Amino acid sequence: MHSLVKLDDRTHQNLKVSLEAPIELARRSHLLNLNVQEIGKAVSTFPVFLTRSADSGHWAVSALASFRPGISLFVEEDTWIGTYRPEGLQAYPFCLIRDEEEIDSYAVGFEPSDPAFSEYQGEPLFGANGKPSEHLQHITRLLQEDLIQAAQTRQFVGHLESLGLIKAISIKVYYEDGRVQTVQGLHTLDEEKIKQLDANTVEDLNRNGCLTMMHAMLTSLYQLNALIRRQAVLLEPDRVKQVKLELAKDALVS
Repeated sequence: MHSLVKLDDRTHQNLKVSLEAPIELARRSHLLNLNVQEIGKAVSTFPVFLTRSADSGHWAVSALASFRPGISLFVEEDTWIGTYRPEGLQAYPFCLIRDEEEIDSYAVGFEPSDPAFSEYQGEPLFGANGKPSEHLQHITRLLQEDLIQAAQTRQFVGHLESLGLIKAISIKVYYEDGRVQTVQGLHTLDEEKIKQLDANTVEDLNRNGCLTMMHAMLTSLYQLNALIRRQAVLLEPDRVKQVKLELAKDALVS
């Protein structure tokens, strides 16, 4: 189990971080977390789905970056090639953790054993005077903003769930060599149930901005075609013939 510790200007005065860490995370991630405010921008690049943690049951908004776990179609060599880059990548490998010294407060945390950290090479986190570097100040702002946006994302998805608008799906990936792969664990919005909403509910969704995000998510499914084209270029031996969205088997049980 990973052990996160609080970043401290005394204990970690000489600590540095690799600026390549975010791109390394992106390279091995076929799903990238998004905040609800990112959906409108992210759909320019990805198909956007809802995912749910098997351990905690918490919902997340996720961009699909590849059909294959452990691989991204948006990193070429050491360069991000997507039109939109999710904000969550920018703060990695840092996170916010509960500050044990201050009640109801958070601090910047990190995993000491992560190879992204070193005292010998990378971007300094503190200056000679012990003050946070510009890079660390930027990371801190990103994490603080993410904390607020994460709460808004939970509220957004929770509202959709309460209205019964979420459905579990699978993506069937048909390769030109005859192989068939199933991508599981994804959820999208149920268009038929959306059409059945009463006028007051639709007006409420429109007033609080949910309707715009919902429409963007449904439209983003066309980006599956973009993934097929990217895979043909970047992973030529695994050329995809077509993909089909199906209702997940576990969703068929009521």
